[in-house]
Amino acid sequence: MVIRLNQMAAGFTGMSEAAANAYMEYINNDVCPLIPSRGSEGANDLSMVTHIGLALMGEWDVSYKGKRVPAAQVRQQLKLSPYHPFGMDGISILSNSNVAEAQSIAAVKKAEHYLKLSPVVIASSLEALNGNVSPYLWHTVDTKGWPQGHEAAEAVLANLKGSYLWKKDSKRYLQDPLSFRSAGYILAAAQEELRQAKDLLNTAINHTTDNPIVNTNARNDLWYSSAEVLDEMRAGKPNVFVNSCSNFDNTQLALQLESLTKAIGQVIHTSAWRTTQLVDGHRTGLLTYLVAKENNGGDGFANIAQSMSGLYAEAMALTNSAIGYGVPTSIGIEETFSNVNLTADRLSKVADIGYEIYAYEVLHTTQAMDMRKQEGKQMGEGTEQLLKQYRKVVPFVSKDRFYTPDINNGLRVLKNIEFTQVK
Repeated sequence: MVIRLNQMAAGFTGMSEAAANAYMEYINNDVCPLIPSRGSEGANDLSMVTHIGLALMGEWDVSYKGKRVPAAQVRQQLKLSPYHPFGMDGISILSNSNVAEAQSIAAVKKAEHYLKLSPVVIASSLEALNGNVSPYLWHTVDTKGWPQGHEAAEAVLANLKGSYLWKKDSKRYLQDPLSFRSAGYILAAAQEELRQAKDLLNTAINHTTDNPIVNTNARNDLWYSSAEVLDEMRAGKPNVFVNSCSNFDNTQLALQLESLTKAIGQVIHTSAWRTTQLVDGHRTGLLTYLVAKENNGGDGFANIAQSMSGLYAEAMALTNSAIGYGVPTSIGIEETFSNVNLTADRLSKVADIGYEIYAYEVLHTTQAMDMRKQEGKQMGEGTEQLLKQYRKVVPFVSKDRFYTPDINNGLRVLKNIEFTQVK
């Protein structure tokens, strides 16, 4: 509703002042019309936003003060005047993609938080491994030249200020597995896809997804401006037009959301593979499966990766393309599809799984970090903060136990972690 109101203010929808007031009354009183969460082909959100119009007229249900109640009851309680769509109100209420845009914003914000968490997780894995900082150094990244490359690498290194990794170690491998070496570039790719998605969304919510559209400041200096067919489209003044269009086409946004989803899939891939490397005693120099010295005969993390593997498979399935599929509707007039609602939902789900995979990785990295500290090694400023926050809810594994509570508690930490960003 906020997006719709913003687009009304831009002047492209041709909606009435009464419609704007009706939206504002619901927004200002926290009245939220209930809409289906699924079932849009992405050409427009016809089946979804229609419910907003019904609720504005008091003919549907809303969420108000935490309860589902009839819209008519809430309108009476708030003493709101009856609203009846007029002129272009009806078509503008139902022929747009505001729900898809809202779903996309929510998904992108979740993805953004997940990616902001990534540098400290990568840094903690490097400390767990006794890894090499070489791939993240400025002069290394400079030779690649990828967008966001320096930003991603420096964010990882910032979390390693004061870390033992900056000291020489004859036992440290010259080259780490690619899930460690490439993590910065893969994170940079996801950050760049995120940037483009945010730019597209900012453009979308400040323009319009209506059909038809109204433009009160149209250009009249183009080669076709004087064509007689344009006279049929003018609305009173030479530069005022009402035009048929398909502004609810979201192909570009759907493609970008899928690109971001695939990029996060790569971030998840490297996380899962780093986790499997950390239980290899030949690779880390620690006991196999990160078994604590006092855990005599213990299995440590011998089998925990099996459940992580199942989640990983679920995430990879979400990276498959969903745009372009659909059944022609409106007697075959609407036969193109973007399924942007579905792509937004998939992005949201893949970000959720990303957090879950990180919960497995951080269970391993914090175990290894504590084992390193027992050897007298110092962790970085950022990674130490992660360790302290995590240890508030997940203790060191000094004796075998079942790990489901640890994964769930760790997941909550990662989704809500608070620590000072090291620069």
